[in-house]
Amino acid sequence: MTMAGPQQLASVESHEPDLKDFCGTGELPVGHVVPAGHPQDSHGTGEPVGGVAIPTLSVGPRDHIVITGPNGLGKSTLMRALVRAVSDDVPCLYIAQKVTQAECDVAVAELARLTATDRTRVLAAFAQLNADPDVLVSGRPLSPGESRKLLLCLGLVRDPQLIIMDEPTNHLDLGSKEALGRVLSGFRGAVIVVSHEAGSHGVWGG
Repeated sequence: MTMAGPQQLASVESHEPDLKDFCGTGELPVGHVVPAGHPQDSHGTGEPVGGVAIPTLSVGPRDHIVITGPNGLGKSTLMRALVRAVSDDVPCLYIAQKVTQAECDVAVAELARLTATDRTRVLAAFAQLNADPDVLVSGRPLSPGESRKLLLCLGLVRDPQLIIMDEPTNHLDLGSKEALGRVLSGFRGAVIVVSHEAGSHGVWGG
């Protein structure tokens, strides 16, 4: 993705690929076909059979976009390619499908270092996501859903222009899914979401 003027936040162009140029290199070129067995494709078998075609995409400053389809079709592979293509001068918040315990610990430590004003903003946003802010100061381990909610709330304090989330409704109950939908719908920047739950819970409202 590259900045392309005030009316276009980012764009990705597709090209005819030569698979031997990048298969097994550890690189994931945007605008090419990504082999199913690519080292960075968690669903890959190690054999470059088939692939994911990355189309021409452009993202406007307030676009809300969903990439949907059944599990195993390469949605997360496409998402990782998009994340790597975002220009350095675009403030971007990316939340992966899985959050490690180490990432969660870093997020909790970041919350503790915030100013009182920003900490209040994070706790209020956490509550808006149908979560109890008290869990953030209780000392108990956060659930996967709570961890991703905290990462989103911390990221919103940094005022991103683009939010990218991979399967954001995983580990969430219905109330939390609807709350997430309201938060993302009200975000005034661009949103790209990968999900197998197309059209449900209003997550991709614009």
